[in-house]
Amino acid sequence: MSKVAKVAKVAKPARARATPAPKPKAAPRARRPAGRRDTFHHGDLRRALVGAALDLVAEGQGETFTLREAARRVGVNHRAVYHHFADKRSLLAAAVIEGWRGQLDEIRAELAKQPADQPTHERLLAIGRAYVRYALARPAHYRAMFGARLNADGRFTDLEAVLAEATSLVATEIKRGVERGELPAGTDVLQATMTLWASVHGVSDLLIEGRIQARPGRALTYAERLLRAVVVGLTAG
Repeated sequence: MSKVAKVAKVAKPARARATPAPKPKAAPRARRPAGRRDTFHHGDLRRALVGAALDLVAEGQGETFTLREAARRVGVNHRAVYHHFADKRSLLAAAVIEGWRGQLDEIRAELAKQPADQPTHERLLAIGRAYVRYALARPAHYRAMFGARLNADGRFTDLEAVLAEATSLVATEIKRGVERGELPAGTDVLQATMTLWASVHGVSDLLIEGRIQARPGRALTYAERLLRAVVVGLTAG
């Protein structure tokens, strides 16, 4: 065999390299609807849900709204609500507790402005003034506070505690008045406390619901005029 033939026999055609198929592109991720969040930073979701519940109460849905509706208002799946609230009653209780604490802060701030030697009837009037002012400024909280009774079974100990704290604050002022001789010695402290509470609640509720018509900016002044007669009557015996 000639050299040329040997070379022809040995030489082999080069194999064509297969070009790798392009990888399929990942499908684009579905975008979350604007304004919707499935998670909140710690503490945010609970506060947002309480706010949603108060909005629903203000709209007249205190007895009828659902946790699903509250979740929809803040843009989360309704299952997320159960990380913070077992049911609607516990959500409303949280709103009510927040309301009472806010009102207590308002009353304490008002009392702190009064002179130490101020007569008892003026201090009780200061309590009533702060109470009504808070109710007028936060009607949704106020409606939640005096909506359906939530703690008949004693389930919410924090709610019971804040109610006792509010009652005690008024009772302390009345006891002080008795000790200073500004209220009759035989004054029934609990009855006097409930009388004042019923009065300030009634005035607040009538103003909020528009049953008492007061000119803009004059509601608090008118409320104070009504409450002064009650307070003077309490201290007169």
